[in-house]
Amino acid sequence: MRLFLEKVFYESDHYRKHLIVDLLSEISVVKVDPLDGTSFMAVQDEEGELVVTDQDSGEEVTGSVSEQKVRMLFSYFNAIRYEKALAKDSIAAGTLKDGPIAVVEVESSDGGFWKFEVYPYMRHGAVHPDLFKGLVKMNDGPGYLLVNYYYLDLLMRGLEQYGYAEASEPR
Repeated sequence: MRLFLEKVFYESDHYRKHLIVDLLSEISVVKVDPLDGTSFMAVQDEEGELVVTDQDSGEEVTGSVSEQKVRMLFSYFNAIRYEKALAKDSIAAGTLKDGPIAVVEVESSDGGFWKFEVYPYMRHGAVHPDLFKGLVKMNDGPGYLLVNYYYLDLLMRGLEQYGYAEASEPR
């Protein structure tokens, strides 16, 4: 039996190799246009204060969402990994025709910007999209990243997942 230890004993910072967002500073803005639900933007200032805006209505809704859940979203981006990069010609025909199912934009306080366009992943010859993997187009680049939905699920949720639908109820 042969052991493959290259993922254990590898160059320094090897764990960063497949990170989608390699943060060197704090996230300042997260904007989500989800698969289902209300689009929103969350902004964190230098003191760590959050402002959340319902993108559909333009209304500031900070008091109507769970601050803890929004802060968890901000901390999520430095752990999203992709499996491999794919060229557009290696993706099944028709996969990208309907456009992205979700779009997420992230800005860091040092000026970094990342745009994720999430698409379902269709294997060649498959009738239905893969249940566990999606495609991410980064910053309008030419290729796509194959990403486990384990990482993408949280990113594709609308404002309702952050307590917005419960805004009229006391906490």
